[in-house]
Amino acid sequence: MAKNPVPKSYDFLFKCVVIGDYGVGKTSIVMRFTDDTFDTFPATIGVDFKLRTIELDGKKIKLQIWDTPAGERRRVYVLPSHYRGTTGIMVVYDITNKESFENCQVWLNDIKEKASPDVEIILLGSKCDEDDEKRQVSQEQGQQLATEYGIKFMETSAKEAINIEMAFFTLTEDVLAKKSIELTEEPLEKKKEKSRKSGCCVL
Repeated sequence: MAKNPVPKSYDFLFKCVVIGDYGVGKTSIVMRFTDDTFDTFPATIGVDFKLRTIELDGKKIKLQIWDTPAGERRRVYVLPSHYRGTTGIMVVYDITNKESFENCQVWLNDIKEKASPDVEIILLGSKCDEDDEKRQVSQEQGQQLATEYGIKFMETSAKEAINIEMAFFTLTEDVLAKKSIELTEEPLEKKKEKSRKSGCCVL
């Protein structure tokens, strides 16, 4: 006798990739969201991922969050295979490191080259809990870059748990909205295909 399949404990599985320069706090952001912990983590070697299931709009969504390594040879590490199947991407820079902010354009162009054109993106300025005298990138600069690329933006702090939940929920909400549109349009496309085969018209 065939065994009954085990029912899924979630409605959707979304893959989220977190990218950015070395030391901007990608791992800290992921760990704060998935485990609600903060610590000084060693550099990520290879691609690691964590899981967390959230509820949004009455749907249970399992997030598979990929934490990518990066350094001076960052393009070597984030390969097309890392982006494959990705529905959401977080591009992270450190507000106390101007170079990490300037490199966001490299990351955003990398996404355009390697990822699906339908992927949702959010820009995050990390370590917003730092003293103002350490800040090298203003909030206005972050917002301006996000506006140029037509993506959302917010500043975060993994240490103080500022906007971490909001960032992931915002990105997931955008992915879910796009997925809902796709699911709504799919039956219509199937109906059109059926009508073409039968010679009928569908308005």
